[in-house]
Amino acid sequence: MTYYSFDDIINIEKIKDMLSMLSFCLSLIKTEQEKLLIEELYNKNKQTMYNIAYSNLHNRDDAEDAVQEAILRAINQIDKISQISPDKQCTYLNVIVRNISFDMFNRKVNHLSLEEDAEIYDQTVLEDQAIGNVNYDSLVEYIRSLPQGMRDALYLKYCLEFTNEEIAQSLNISPCALRNRLFAARNKIKDHIKN
Repeated sequence: MTYYSFDDIINIEKIKDMLSMLSFCLSLIKTEQEKLLIEELYNKNKQTMYNIAYSNLHNRDDAEDAVQEAILRAINQIDKISQISPDKQCTYLNVIVRNISFDMFNRKVNHLSLEEDAEIYDQTVLEDQAIGNVNYDSLVEYIRSLPQGMRDALYLKYCLEFTNEEIAQSLNISPCALRNRLFAARNKIKDHIKN
């Protein structure tokens, strides 16, 4: 007869919960190919996503909820995700779970909402001529020093080429808040280039 410790039973229950969560998420997908993609992404990235969420939330249940929410958002963007490379798919999931965990943490400690009321119109990408005058390494280093929310918005917009609506939905922010982030990030980059 095999005896299980209390921790073993809890871990077995958590595994059952995660499998049932994956089954539920897969039931929302239309085609078998999309199901396989989501299942592969989940299996390949679940531990990394969990670690990212746990590092922000410091709570197992909340971290698992964040991973589940990230998978649900990935399902909502399955058409776009299926068109990008596997490395970028992993990065996308990491960005999404990080933002979800930040949002969960902020709600937990009753911080101010990330939403802003001001309407700022979307601007075009920096002029090629100005970029040509800046050292590439210096620019990359400066972009890495920007706040995480700005970096994530820039990455999804310019590297993965998501639309503003897709980015706002993925980051769970309003289109207005996204435009504010992109506007602020581009202005910071322009100021850096001018200096």
